[in-house]
Amino acid sequence: MDDKSKEQENKELEDIKIALENRGYNYEIPLGKGSYGRVVRAEHPVDNQKYAIKLLPIVHGDAAKYQKRELDVLTKTDLWQQNIVKYYSCWQMNIGNDPYLCIQMELCRVNLEAFVYRNEMGNANIVRAQGPPRFYRQVFPQILNGLNAMHSLGLVHRDIHISNILIANPKPTEIRQVNIKIADFGLAREIGSVIDGSPSLTEAPKLQRLSSGIGNELFRAPELATEHYDYKVDLYSAGIVLYFLSRYLEDKKQWKSEILALKSGERGREYLCHRDDEILFSLITSLLEEDPKKRPSAKEALDIPWTNIQFEKLTEPTVPDGKQKAKKFYIKIDGEVALKRCVVNDDTLFGLKAGIESCTGINAECQDLHQETTINGKEELIEVLSDLDVVCMFQSAEEAGKKVVINVSENTLEMDVNYGSNPVALS
Repeated sequence: MDDKSKEQENKELEDIKIALENRGYNYEIPLGKGSYGRVVRAEHPVDNQKYAIKLLPIVHGDAAKYQKRELDVLTKTDLWQQNIVKYYSCWQMNIGNDPYLCIQMELCRVNLEAFVYRNEMGNANIVRAQGPPRFYRQVFPQILNGLNAMHSLGLVHRDIHISNILIANPKPTEIRQVNIKIADFGLAREIGSVIDGSPSLTEAPKLQRLSSGIGNELFRAPELATEHYDYKVDLYSAGIVLYFLSRYLEDKKQWKSEILALKSGERGREYLCHRDDEILFSLITSLLEEDPKKRPSAKEALDIPWTNIQFEKLTEPTVPDGKQKAKKFYIKIDGEVALKRCVVNDDTLFGLKAGIESCTGINAECQDLHQETTINGKEELIEVLSDLDVVCMFQSAEEAGKKVVINVSENTLEMDVNYGSNPVALS
Protein backbone atom coordinates (compact mmCIF):
# COMPACT_ATOMS: atom_id res chain seq x y z
CA MET A 1 0.00 0.00 0.00
CA ASP A 2 1.51 3.34 -1.04
CA ASP A 3 1.50 6.46 1.14
CA LYS A 4 -1.57 7.93 -0.57
CA SER A 5 -3.55 4.72 -0.08
CA LYS A 6 -2.48 4.52 3.56
CA GLU A 7 -3.59 8.11 4.12
CA GLN A 8 -6.99 7.37 2.56
CA GLU A 9 -7.33 4.19 4.63
CA ASN A 10 -6.55 6.01 7.86
CA LYS A 11 -9.05 8.73 7.05
CA GLU A 12 -11.79 6.17 6.35
CA LEU A 13 -11.09 4.37 9.62
CA GLU A 14 -11.13 7.66 11.53
CA ASP A 15 -14.52 8.52 9.99
CA ILE A 16 -15.80 5.08 11.04
CA LYS A 17 -14.50 5.58 14.58
CA ILE A 18 -16.25 8.96 14.90
CA ALA A 19 -19.53 7.65 13.47
CA LEU A 20 -19.58 4.61 15.77
CA GLU A 21 -18.71 6.69 18.81
CA ASN A 22 -21.63 8.98 18.00
CA ARG A 23 -23.78 5.85 17.97
CA GLY A 24 -22.49 4.77 21.39
CA TYR A 25 -19.89 2.18 20.34
CA ASN A 26 -16.18 2.10 20.99
CA TYR A 27 -14.40 1.34 17.71
CA GLU A 28 -11.48 -1.07 18.12
CA ILE A 29 -9.96 -2.54 14.94
CA PRO A 30 -10.81 -3.32 11.29
CA LEU A 31 -11.57 -6.99 10.65
CA GLY A 32 -11.89 -7.10 6.88
CA LYS A 33 -12.54 -5.15 3.71
CA GLY A 34 -13.96 -6.07 0.34
CA SER A 35 -15.89 -4.70 -2.61
CA TYR A 36 -19.07 -4.81 -0.49
CA GLY A 37 -17.73 -2.62 2.34
CA ARG A 38 -16.02 -3.29 5.67
CA VAL A 39 -16.30 -5.25 8.89
CA VAL A 40 -14.92 -3.73 12.09
CA ARG A 41 -14.78 -4.76 15.73
CA ALA A 42 -16.44 -2.49 18.27
CA GLU A 43 -17.47 -2.67 21.91
CA HIS A 44 -20.79 -1.53 23.31
CA PRO A 45 -20.13 0.14 26.70
CA VAL A 46 -23.59 -0.78 28.04
CA ASP A 47 -22.93 -4.53 28.03
CA ASN A 48 -19.13 -4.47 27.58
CA GLN A 49 -19.51 -6.97 24.74
CA LYS A 50 -17.51 -6.90 21.53
CA TYR A 51 -19.35 -7.17 18.22
CA ALA A 52 -18.61 -7.40 14.53
CA ILE A 53 -20.22 -4.51 12.68
CA LYS A 54 -20.60 -4.77 8.94
CA LEU A 55 -20.60 -1.41 7.16
CA LEU A 56 -22.24 -1.40 3.73
CA PRO A 57 -22.51 1.75 1.58
CA ILE A 58 -26.19 2.42 0.88
CA VAL A 59 -26.84 1.59 -2.75
CA HIS A 60 -29.88 1.99 -4.96
CA GLY A 61 -31.51 0.17 -7.81
CA ASP A 62 -30.67 -3.43 -8.63
CA ALA A 63 -27.57 -3.57 -6.40
CA ALA A 64 -29.67 -2.83 -3.29
CA LYS A 65 -31.20 -6.31 -3.33
CA TYR A 66 -28.00 -7.89 -1.99
CA GLN A 67 -28.14 -5.86 1.23
CA LYS A 68 -31.80 -6.72 1.64
CA ARG A 69 -31.11 -10.41 1.17
CA GLU A 70 -28.42 -10.43 3.85
CA LEU A 71 -30.86 -8.94 6.34
CA ASP A 72 -33.62 -11.30 5.25
CA VAL A 73 -31.44 -14.25 6.25
CA LEU A 74 -29.92 -12.79 9.41
CA THR A 75 -33.25 -11.62 10.86
CA LYS A 76 -34.72 -15.10 10.84
CA THR A 77 -34.42 -15.24 14.60
CA ASP A 78 -33.74 -18.96 15.15
CA LEU A 79 -31.04 -19.48 12.54
CA TRP A 80 -28.20 -18.50 14.90
CA GLN A 81 -28.89 -21.73 16.77
CA GLN A 82 -28.20 -23.67 13.57
CA ASN A 83 -24.61 -22.64 12.88
CA ILE A 84 -25.56 -19.32 11.29
CA VAL A 85 -23.89 -16.13 12.52
CA LYS A 86 -25.97 -14.31 15.17
CA TYR A 87 -27.65 -11.03 14.19
CA TYR A 88 -28.38 -8.32 16.77
CA SER A 89 -29.54 -5.14 15.07
CA CYS A 90 -29.07 -2.81 12.12
CA TRP A 91 -29.28 0.90 11.50
CA GLN A 92 -28.41 3.55 8.96
CA MET A 93 -25.85 6.27 9.66
CA ASN A 94 -23.50 8.59 7.82
CA ILE A 95 -19.79 7.81 7.76
CA GLY A 96 -18.09 10.94 6.58
CA ASN A 97 -20.61 12.31 4.09
CA ASP A 98 -21.91 8.97 2.86
CA PRO A 99 -24.87 6.89 4.14
CA TYR A 100 -24.14 3.34 5.30
CA LEU A 101 -26.16 0.36 6.42
CA CYS A 102 -24.65 -1.04 9.62
CA ILE A 103 -25.31 -4.63 10.70
CA GLN A 104 -24.35 -5.63 14.25
CA MET A 105 -23.46 -9.34 14.52
CA GLU A 106 -21.77 -11.69 16.92
CA LEU A 107 -18.01 -11.48 16.89
CA CYS A 108 -16.37 -14.64 15.61
CA ARG A 109 -12.67 -15.36 15.80
CA VAL A 110 -11.40 -16.00 12.28
CA ASN A 111 -12.51 -17.64 9.06
CA LEU A 112 -11.87 -21.33 8.42
CA GLU A 113 -8.86 -20.80 6.17
CA ALA A 114 -7.10 -18.55 8.69
CA PHE A 115 -7.91 -20.92 11.55
CA VAL A 116 -6.41 -23.95 9.82
CA TYR A 117 -3.13 -22.13 9.22
CA ARG A 118 -2.98 -20.07 12.44
CA ASN A 119 -4.46 -22.17 15.25
CA GLU A 120 -2.64 -23.24 18.41
CA MET A 121 -3.18 -26.96 17.81
CA GLY A 122 -0.39 -27.48 15.31
CA ASN A 123 -1.54 -25.10 12.58
CA ALA A 124 -2.24 -27.06 9.36
CA ASN A 125 -1.34 -30.27 11.18
CA ILE A 126 -4.77 -30.03 12.79
CA VAL A 127 -6.04 -31.63 9.57
CA ARG A 128 -3.90 -34.71 10.27
CA ALA A 129 -4.99 -35.13 13.89
CA GLN A 130 -6.49 -38.53 14.65
CA GLY A 131 -8.89 -37.26 17.32
CA PRO A 132 -11.39 -38.16 18.44
CA PRO A 133 -12.91 -36.24 16.91
CA ARG A 134 -10.99 -35.68 13.72
CA PHE A 135 -11.08 -32.08 12.51
CA TYR A 136 -13.27 -32.69 9.46
CA ARG A 137 -15.71 -34.76 11.53
CA GLN A 138 -16.10 -31.90 14.00
CA VAL A 139 -16.48 -29.13 11.43
CA PHE A 140 -18.31 -30.53 8.44
CA PRO A 141 -21.52 -31.70 10.19
CA GLN A 142 -21.93 -28.16 11.51
CA ILE A 143 -21.64 -26.74 7.98
CA LEU A 144 -24.30 -29.23 6.83
CA ASN A 145 -26.46 -28.28 9.81
CA GLY A 146 -26.35 -24.60 8.85
CA LEU A 147 -27.10 -25.35 5.19
CA ASN A 148 -29.95 -27.68 6.10
CA ALA A 149 -31.51 -24.94 8.26
CA MET A 150 -31.28 -22.43 5.41
CA HIS A 151 -32.55 -24.84 2.76
CA SER A 152 -35.50 -25.88 4.93
CA LEU A 153 -36.59 -22.23 4.85
CA GLY A 154 -36.26 -22.06 1.07
CA LEU A 155 -32.95 -20.16 1.16
CA VAL A 156 -29.81 -20.89 -0.84
CA HIS A 157 -26.48 -19.30 0.13
CA ARG A 158 -24.71 -19.38 -3.27
CA ASP A 159 -21.31 -18.34 -1.88
CA ILE A 160 -20.07 -21.09 0.44
CA HIS A 161 -16.29 -21.12 0.72
CA ILE A 162 -13.60 -21.22 3.40
CA SER A 163 -13.63 -17.46 3.99
CA ASN A 164 -17.39 -17.38 4.66
CA ILE A 165 -17.22 -20.09 7.33
CA LEU A 166 -16.21 -18.66 10.70
CA ILE A 167 -14.87 -20.07 13.95
CA ALA A 168 -17.14 -18.89 16.76
CA ASN A 169 -16.09 -17.71 20.19
CA PRO A 170 -14.96 -18.76 22.74
CA LYS A 171 -11.47 -19.58 21.54
CA PRO A 172 -11.17 -23.36 21.08
CA THR A 173 -8.27 -25.12 22.75
CA GLU A 174 -9.08 -28.57 21.35
CA ILE A 175 -10.85 -29.86 18.26
CA ARG A 176 -14.07 -30.81 20.03
CA GLN A 177 -14.52 -27.15 21.02
CA VAL A 178 -14.46 -25.85 17.44
CA ASN A 179 -17.85 -24.31 16.67
CA ILE A 180 -18.75 -23.13 13.20
CA LYS A 181 -20.90 -20.24 11.95
CA ILE A 182 -21.81 -19.60 8.31
CA ALA A 183 -21.67 -15.91 7.35
CA ASP A 184 -21.91 -13.46 4.41
CA PHE A 185 -25.41 -13.73 2.99
CA GLY A 186 -25.26 -10.98 0.39
CA LEU A 187 -25.70 -13.52 -2.42
CA ALA A 188 -28.29 -15.63 -0.59
CA ARG A 189 -31.82 -15.70 -1.96
CA GLU A 190 -35.13 -17.41 -1.57
CA ILE A 191 -35.93 -19.94 -4.28
CA GLY A 192 -38.92 -21.70 -2.76
CA SER A 193 -39.67 -23.92 0.20
CA VAL A 194 -38.35 -27.44 0.53
CA ILE A 195 -41.26 -29.85 0.71
CA ASP A 196 -40.64 -32.87 2.92
CA GLY A 197 -40.72 -36.06 0.94
CA SER A 198 -40.18 -34.43 -2.45
CA PRO A 199 -38.14 -36.76 -4.67
CA SER A 200 -35.55 -34.13 -5.47
CA LEU A 201 -34.73 -30.63 -4.36
CA THR A 202 -33.90 -29.98 -7.98
CA GLU A 203 -37.59 -29.99 -8.81
CA ALA A 204 -38.41 -26.95 -6.65
CA PRO A 205 -37.03 -23.98 -8.60
CA LYS A 206 -37.69 -25.03 -12.20
CA LEU A 207 -40.30 -22.33 -12.55
CA GLN A 208 -37.78 -19.58 -11.77
CA ARG A 209 -34.96 -17.96 -13.70
CA LEU A 210 -32.01 -17.27 -11.43
CA SER A 211 -28.87 -15.12 -11.57
CA SER A 212 -25.86 -16.79 -13.17
CA GLY A 213 -22.11 -16.54 -12.63
CA ILE A 214 -22.14 -15.56 -8.96
CA GLY A 215 -20.17 -16.69 -5.91
CA ASN A 216 -16.49 -17.53 -5.38
CA GLU A 217 -15.26 -18.95 -8.69
CA LEU A 218 -13.05 -21.68 -7.17
CA PHE A 219 -15.90 -23.07 -5.08
CA ARG A 220 -18.69 -22.42 -7.59
CA ALA A 221 -20.92 -25.26 -8.77
CA PRO A 222 -20.89 -25.69 -12.57
CA GLU A 223 -24.63 -25.05 -12.92
CA LEU A 224 -24.21 -21.59 -11.38
CA ALA A 225 -23.05 -20.52 -14.84
CA THR A 226 -26.67 -21.05 -15.94
CA GLU A 227 -30.01 -19.70 -14.79
CA HIS A 228 -31.26 -23.10 -13.65
CA TYR A 229 -30.05 -24.41 -10.30
CA ASP A 230 -31.20 -25.11 -6.76
CA TYR A 231 -29.96 -25.75 -3.21
CA LYS A 232 -27.49 -28.32 -4.50
CA VAL A 233 -25.09 -25.52 -5.53
CA ASP A 234 -24.32 -25.12 -1.82
CA LEU A 235 -23.59 -28.84 -1.51
CA TYR A 236 -21.07 -28.72 -4.36
CA SER A 237 -19.25 -25.86 -2.63
CA ALA A 238 -19.45 -27.75 0.66
CA GLY A 239 -17.77 -30.73 -1.02
CA ILE A 240 -14.74 -28.58 -1.83
CA VAL A 241 -14.72 -27.32 1.76
CA LEU A 242 -14.76 -30.94 2.99
CA TYR A 243 -11.72 -31.66 0.81
CA PHE A 244 -10.00 -28.63 2.35
CA LEU A 245 -10.74 -30.04 5.82
CA SER A 246 -9.24 -33.42 4.99
CA ARG A 247 -6.24 -32.61 2.77
CA TYR A 248 -2.97 -31.38 4.27
CA LEU A 249 -1.06 -28.68 2.38
CA GLU A 250 1.72 -26.95 4.25
CA ASP A 251 1.63 -23.92 1.97
CA LYS A 252 -1.85 -22.42 1.60
CA LYS A 253 -0.81 -20.75 -1.65
CA GLN A 254 -1.11 -24.19 -3.27
CA TRP A 255 -4.86 -24.36 -2.73
CA LYS A 256 -5.93 -22.70 -5.98
CA SER A 257 -4.18 -25.26 -8.15
CA GLU A 258 -5.24 -28.03 -5.75
CA ILE A 259 -8.94 -27.18 -6.01
CA LEU A 260 -8.71 -26.89 -9.79
CA ALA A 261 -7.14 -30.35 -9.88
CA LEU A 262 -9.89 -31.71 -7.61
CA LYS A 263 -12.62 -30.29 -9.83
CA SER A 264 -10.91 -31.78 -12.89
CA GLY A 265 -11.00 -35.26 -11.34
CA GLU A 266 -7.23 -35.39 -10.74
CA ARG A 267 -7.41 -36.00 -6.99
CA GLY A 268 -8.20 -39.42 -5.56
CA ARG A 269 -8.50 -40.96 -2.11
CA GLU A 270 -4.72 -41.25 -1.76
CA TYR A 271 -4.47 -37.46 -1.39
CA LEU A 272 -6.49 -37.41 1.84
CA CYS A 273 -4.91 -37.45 5.28
CA HIS A 274 -7.37 -40.08 6.55
CA ARG A 275 -7.46 -42.71 3.85
CA ASP A 276 -8.82 -45.22 6.38
CA ASP A 277 -12.19 -43.42 6.37
CA GLU A 278 -14.19 -45.34 3.78
CA ILE A 279 -17.02 -42.80 3.78
CA LEU A 280 -14.98 -39.59 3.47
CA PHE A 281 -13.83 -39.74 -0.15
CA SER A 282 -17.13 -41.24 -1.25
CA LEU A 283 -18.95 -38.26 0.28
CA ILE A 284 -16.58 -35.75 -1.35
CA THR A 285 -17.10 -37.46 -4.71
CA SER A 286 -20.89 -37.45 -4.41
CA LEU A 287 -20.96 -33.79 -3.40
CA LEU A 288 -18.85 -32.88 -6.45
CA GLU A 289 -21.08 -34.67 -8.95
CA GLU A 290 -21.57 -32.60 -12.10
CA ASP A 291 -25.25 -33.55 -12.13
CA PRO A 292 -26.88 -31.83 -9.10
CA LYS A 293 -29.56 -34.55 -8.98
CA LYS A 294 -26.84 -37.02 -8.02
CA ARG A 295 -25.61 -34.92 -5.10
CA PRO A 296 -27.06 -35.54 -1.63
CA SER A 297 -29.06 -32.80 0.02
CA ALA A 298 -27.74 -31.33 3.28
CA LYS A 299 -30.29 -33.43 5.17
CA GLU A 300 -29.27 -36.60 3.35
CA ALA A 301 -25.59 -35.89 4.00
CA LEU A 302 -26.37 -35.36 7.69
CA ASP A 303 -27.82 -38.87 7.82
CA ILE A 304 -24.47 -40.42 6.85
CA PRO A 305 -23.07 -42.19 9.98
CA TRP A 306 -20.12 -39.98 10.93
CA THR A 307 -21.83 -36.71 10.00
CA ASN A 308 -24.66 -37.17 12.50
CA ILE A 309 -22.39 -37.12 15.55
CA GLN A 310 -23.39 -34.79 18.36
CA PHE A 311 -20.88 -31.97 18.17
CA GLU A 312 -20.59 -29.61 21.12
CA LYS A 313 -22.92 -26.67 20.58
CA LEU A 314 -22.57 -23.11 21.81
CA THR A 315 -24.97 -21.53 24.24
CA GLU A 316 -25.95 -17.94 23.62
CA PRO A 317 -23.77 -15.84 25.93
CA THR A 318 -25.73 -12.62 26.25
CA VAL A 319 -29.23 -12.63 24.80
CA PRO A 320 -32.02 -15.19 25.34
CA ASP A 321 -33.38 -17.10 22.37
CA GLY A 322 -36.76 -15.39 22.26
CA LYS A 323 -38.78 -18.22 23.86
CA GLN A 324 -39.96 -16.23 26.87
CA LYS A 325 -43.37 -15.45 28.27
CA ALA A 326 -45.39 -12.67 26.67
CA LYS A 327 -44.13 -9.15 27.33
CA LYS A 328 -46.75 -6.45 27.85
CA PHE A 329 -45.94 -2.79 27.28
CA TYR A 330 -47.43 0.55 26.27
CA ILE A 331 -46.67 2.54 23.15
CA LYS A 332 -46.62 6.32 23.01
CA ILE A 333 -46.56 7.66 19.45
CA ASP A 334 -45.14 11.11 18.79
CA GLY A 335 -47.97 13.65 18.49
CA GLU A 336 -50.60 11.40 20.07
CA VAL A 337 -51.94 11.64 23.61
CA ALA A 338 -53.45 8.19 24.14
CA LEU A 339 -51.23 5.17 24.83
CA LYS A 340 -51.62 1.88 22.99
CA ARG A 341 -51.34 -1.53 24.62
CA CYS A 342 -49.09 -4.08 22.93
CA VAL A 343 -47.84 -7.61 23.61
CA VAL A 344 -44.85 -9.46 22.12
CA ASN A 345 -43.45 -12.94 22.74
CA ASP A 346 -39.93 -12.21 21.57
CA ASP A 347 -37.17 -10.53 23.62
CA THR A 348 -35.34 -9.27 20.52
CA LEU A 349 -35.25 -5.89 18.84
CA PHE A 350 -36.54 -7.49 15.64
CA GLY A 351 -39.49 -9.06 17.51
CA LEU A 352 -40.24 -5.84 19.40
CA LYS A 353 -40.31 -3.75 16.23
CA ALA A 354 -42.46 -6.33 14.46
CA GLY A 355 -44.95 -6.19 17.35
CA ILE A 356 -45.01 -2.40 17.29
CA GLU A 357 -45.58 -2.44 13.54
CA SER A 358 -48.53 -4.78 14.08
CA CYS A 359 -50.00 -2.48 16.75
CA THR A 360 -49.36 0.86 15.06
CA GLY A 361 -48.78 0.29 11.37
CA ILE A 362 -45.39 2.05 11.56
CA ASN A 363 -42.93 0.12 9.42
CA ALA A 364 -40.39 -1.68 11.61
CA GLU A 365 -37.45 -0.26 9.68
CA CYS A 366 -38.68 3.32 10.15
CA GLN A 367 -39.09 3.11 13.93
CA ASP A 368 -36.97 5.08 16.40
CA LEU A 369 -37.58 3.63 19.87
CA HIS A 370 -36.96 5.21 23.28
CA GLN A 371 -37.92 3.83 26.67
CA GLU A 372 -39.56 6.36 28.99
CA THR A 373 -38.16 5.94 32.48
CA THR A 374 -37.23 7.86 35.63
CA ILE A 375 -33.63 8.09 36.77
CA ASN A 376 -32.83 9.90 40.05
CA GLY A 377 -36.25 11.52 39.99
CA LYS A 378 -35.81 12.86 36.46
CA GLU A 379 -37.74 11.63 33.43
CA GLU A 380 -35.41 10.31 30.77
CA LEU A 381 -35.62 8.76 27.30
CA ILE A 382 -33.27 5.82 26.69
CA GLU A 383 -32.60 4.66 23.14
CA VAL A 384 -33.51 1.05 22.36
CA LEU A 385 -30.93 -0.07 19.79
CA SER A 386 -30.18 -3.75 20.33
CA ASP A 387 -31.50 -7.08 21.58
CA LEU A 388 -29.65 -6.49 24.84
CA ASP A 389 -31.41 -3.13 25.29
CA VAL A 390 -34.76 -4.91 24.92
CA VAL A 391 -33.84 -7.61 27.44
CA CYS A 392 -32.56 -5.05 29.98
CA MET A 393 -35.64 -2.84 29.50
CA PHE A 394 -38.11 -5.60 30.36
CA GLN A 395 -35.97 -7.10 33.13
CA SER A 396 -35.38 -3.80 34.93
CA ALA A 397 -39.07 -2.87 34.70
CA GLU A 398 -40.10 -6.25 36.10
CA GLU A 399 -37.61 -5.99 38.98
CA ALA A 400 -38.85 -2.48 39.82
CA GLY A 401 -42.52 -3.44 39.43
CA LYS A 402 -43.03 -0.77 36.76
CA LYS A 403 -44.73 -0.77 33.38
CA VAL A 404 -42.75 -0.43 30.17
CA VAL A 405 -43.58 2.63 28.09
CA ILE A 406 -41.92 2.99 24.70
CA ASN A 407 -41.89 6.25 22.78
CA VAL A 408 -42.15 5.52 19.06
CA SER A 409 -41.27 8.05 16.39
CA GLU A 410 -41.15 7.47 12.66
CA ASN A 411 -37.88 8.00 10.83
CA THR A 412 -38.89 9.59 7.55
CA LEU A 413 -35.45 9.10 6.00
CA GLU A 414 -36.39 6.15 3.83
CA MET A 415 -33.94 3.80 2.21
CA ASP A 416 -34.34 2.53 -1.32
CA VAL A 417 -34.66 -1.04 -0.04
CA ASN A 418 -37.45 -2.57 2.02
CA TYR A 419 -35.78 -4.24 4.97
CA GLY A 420 -38.93 -6.02 6.07
CA SER A 421 -39.12 -9.38 7.77
CA ASN A 422 -40.46 -11.31 4.80
CA PRO A 423 -37.98 -12.09 2.02
CA VAL A 424 -39.09 -11.82 -1.56
CA ALA A 425 -37.78 -13.72 -4.53
CA LEU A 426 -35.31 -11.56 -6.43
CA SER A 427 -33.15 -12.62 -9.30
